[in-house]
Amino acid sequence: MDNYKTELTVAEGYEEDVGRGIARVGPNTLLTLSVSPGDVCLIIGDWKCPVKVWRADKEDWEDGNVLLDEFTRVTTQAELNTQVTIKPVESTVTEEIILNWYRGFEFDLGKNAVAMIKKQLVKRPVSLGDVIPVVVETEGIDYMPFVIADIQPDGVSVIEENTDIKINTA
Repeated sequence: MDNYKTELTVAEGYEEDVGRGIARVGPNTLLTLSVSPGDVCLIIGDWKCPVKVWRADKEDWEDGNVLLDEFTRVTTQAELNTQVTIKPVESTVTEEIILNWYRGFEFDLGKNAVAMIKKQLVKRPVSLGDVIPVVVETEGIDYMPFVIADIQPDGVSVIEENTDIKINTA
């Protein structure tokens, strides 16, 4: 799979993709990478972040761009208009993840927190160190960010219904 990689310029992702672990690219990039929409790829900036690739809207088919949301940019440490590498990557099923609050954020998500988080993360590709936003319904707050502090198995995997999710409260 290392033969299929390309460098792209980071552009602002779509509002509907925020927090979903999606990278939008043009059809020529999909062909260059030899991937289909929904396949897992790795975005490599200063750090790495797995994403699902989807085709960008026609007006954004400009070759050389990848549309990323703010959380993917934070995880990869890539700013708008900077270069990143994107390449296909093999993934497995996530057996377990442990989430830490991101940079001192902490909030009582209630007794159904794990179920709420899992519902939002199913089918999302993840790896150790990823910043994961969770949508919350509370006044003045849209997302609560978490960091993946531990993951089993190591490497890139996709969260499924049977993935065990734990929130580190210590």
